[in-house]
Order: sequence, then structure tokens, then C-alpha cells
Amino acid sequence: MEQIRSVVTGLMVLVALGCAGWAVAAHGGRWNVRLDILTHFAPMLLAAALFPLGYGLLFEHGWPRAILLLLGGVGVIAAGLLVAPEYLRPRSEPASADAPDQLKLVQFNAWGRNIRHGETVAWLAAQDADILIIEEATR
Repeated sequence: MEQIRSVVTGLMVLVALGCAGWAVAAHGGRWNVRLDILTHFAPMLLAAALFPLGYGLLFEHGWPRAILLLLGGVGVIAAGLLVAPEYLRPRSEPASADAPDQLKLVQFNAWGRNIRHGETVAWLAAQDADILIIEEATR
């Protein structure tokens, strides 16, 4: 049983180290566009870093616990700092339906099996969209 616990603790340390390293590196996206891609996974990193943190609190003691709490805490804080602005910013009021200078965006999935080409084109034209995005337009 002790061997299984050692293996699980080792895996949790690796998860905590990976999450902490990834979340800290994601903050480099402020200066390097290549690191910015790492920020897209911040919510998942935050959730993943909670596992080793919780494991350390509940099941470990001594140095393994300290390492898990430190690395898990760094991962949670670093990922949390990336996610928090989205939840803490003030909510903006939606624009009214008759507000000036609005754009009309239509996103349409053309679906390769659609055989009603004439009806589809007529509907798209009737929308009078400023921006039209067509997906799966393979033909």
C-alpha cells in the first residue's frame, strides 16, 4: 500500500510541477506572442492544479506535503491570476437593438449534404450581413 501511495504522490508532484510551470510560463504571453497560446488553457490548469493541492492537504505529511502545497499553490495562484480578470471585470450593458454603428454577423454551416443551394443563397442574401462566415463550404 505504501508503494502505491509513493507512486501516486510522485504523479501528483509531476502534475503540480507541470501546472505551476505552465501557468507561470503563460504569464510570459504578455511579452512573447508564442507564450500567449499557453493562456488559453488557464481554466484547465487551475482545475488540474487543485488536484495535487487537495491531495497534499488530505493525504500527505512532511516534505511531500510541503512540496505539493507549494507547487499546487503556485499553479493555482498563477492560473487564477490569468482567469480572475474575466470574472472580476464589470459587466457591460448590452447594446440596444437600435443602437447606431452595429455590425450584423452571420455564421452559417453550409453542410456538405445541403442540396437546397438556391434557398440557402437566397436566405444568406436576405440577411444583409456585414460579415458572413461560411463553414464547411467544401464545394
